[in-house]
Amino acid sequence: MRMLRKWACSLAVAIVGLTAPSRAADISAIPGTNGGPAIIFVRGDLAIGDDKAFANVALAHSSAVVLLNSNGGLLLPGLEIGKAIRLKGFTTVVPEGFQCASACALAWLAGTPRFLSPNGRVGFHAAYLESDGRRMPTSTGNALVGAYLNQLNLPTSAVIFVTSAPPEDMRWLSLDDAQRNGIDARKFDPGSSGKAPETASTRAPTAPTPSSLTPPGQGAPTAAPDARPVRSPPGTFAEYPAAAAFSGARAAPVLDTPDKRAYRTRLRAAANGAPNFAGRLAVAEWGCGTSCMTGAVVDLQTGDVAFLPGSVSGWGLVDPKFKGAEYRLGSSLIVLSGQFNEEGPIGSHYFQFSDLQFRYLGSVLTSDDFKTQFGARWLSAIADRVSSRPLPQPQASAPDTLNGRIAEFVCGDNCYLTVVDDFGKKHDGLCVAAACAPWNKAAAIPQSLMGRQVSLRVGMGVQIDSSGTKQGRMLSFLEITVFPPGGPAQP
Repeated sequence: MRMLRKWACSLAVAIVGLTAPSRAADISAIPGTNGGPAIIFVRGDLAIGDDKAFANVALAHSSAVVLLNSNGGLLLPGLEIGKAIRLKGFTTVVPEGFQCASACALAWLAGTPRFLSPNGRVGFHAAYLESDGRRMPTSTGNALVGAYLNQLNLPTSAVIFVTSAPPEDMRWLSLDDAQRNGIDARKFDPGSSGKAPETASTRAPTAPTPSSLTPPGQGAPTAAPDARPVRSPPGTFAEYPAAAAFSGARAAPVLDTPDKRAYRTRLRAAANGAPNFAGRLAVAEWGCGTSCMTGAVVDLQTGDVAFLPGSVSGWGLVDPKFKGAEYRLGSSLIVLSGQFNEEGPIGSHYFQFSDLQFRYLGSVLTSDDFKTQFGARWLSAIADRVSSRPLPQPQASAPDTLNGRIAEFVCGDNCYLTVVDDFGKKHDGLCVAAACAPWNKAAAIPQSLMGRQVSLRVGMGVQIDSSGTKQGRMLSFLEITVFPPGGPAQP
């Protein structure tokens, strides 16, 4: 068994796609709006661990569109990402100007449905092992690809198309090629009306308009970011100096509204810490979903509390090094990076804090083609393309009973159990059995159960998101028998 694990690890490192990656891909998400799907971005070459990173993001969303822009990378992470996409019933899209090759293209094939722009590129070639700078086709790798394509119910003609190009070449897929080879790929063209979608780079500048948003606990409306293309930051931290750092007797946070009382633990913790913003303020941050943050500031001298002007999500789309909020002790400027309130423009949004109010100064919107084309004004176009499609209704392919060992347990909107059977194959399913109830409540399984042998009754269940909305059906574990550490008693 130890030799088998060592061989599998070596295979994961050795079998590559178009190029061996030197760093992990950028995998991040923007939550859906108005009940629409989330947008999951995958950029860069796939490396070891990217499949886990994708799974962590995917588990937080009941429906999503996966945008792919990658030259390839390692084969096995690409296959595992594809399996996760199919398991969740996600849509995959390669938009105009994007390229998804090799291992990325295999992940794209798992989409239900798959979208391809006429000017996007999806390419395939045979799996290979790289040794001394030479790429050698590997029968093991191509067997894994063949098995994966069979799981996706693709015909033999598709398997031949995907694996026929040699390692040093690439076979690019057109929409006509897809149709001829039994690959259901749909045309993606949000601008098909004849007018290109309006983006931050094409709109004329407009003045910011007041938002109807009123931060919790505050009475006055706050000016919120719009989509004007500001080319340079509207200010620096040094240009908005604050008073000297506060020292003296502290006031307890004033919890005079239900919203403030709801976050009393966070606010009191901030008030007990050192000032970190605008001289005498302490910032409290908390999460509001996957890659989403909001918070409030506490005046350490008066105890007054003011909520941040909104939430930001997906700040990795602005710069992977950025945090959701940037501020300084000696400045009254605060910068919120990402998508504002899950529906505004994507960028860095500048505010000055004064008299318990955040005054909007302007935004520096994202500028590269990836971020501009799929900023806030294109997300709705993507959502419209997939929101009307019926949710996938997978059929159970597993037997009524499954025997194996517990390998993993993770929770998002739902909780999922992974069991490895006696042949080493992984089975992921909704954990809905009575035995799952305490695990689901704690969002964790006792460590003593990891690796334990189990017998499960398998069926189909329904995924339900955090709002209680029913999503797609998937494999589910209806009954679980956990055996003692030594396994079931022998007759």
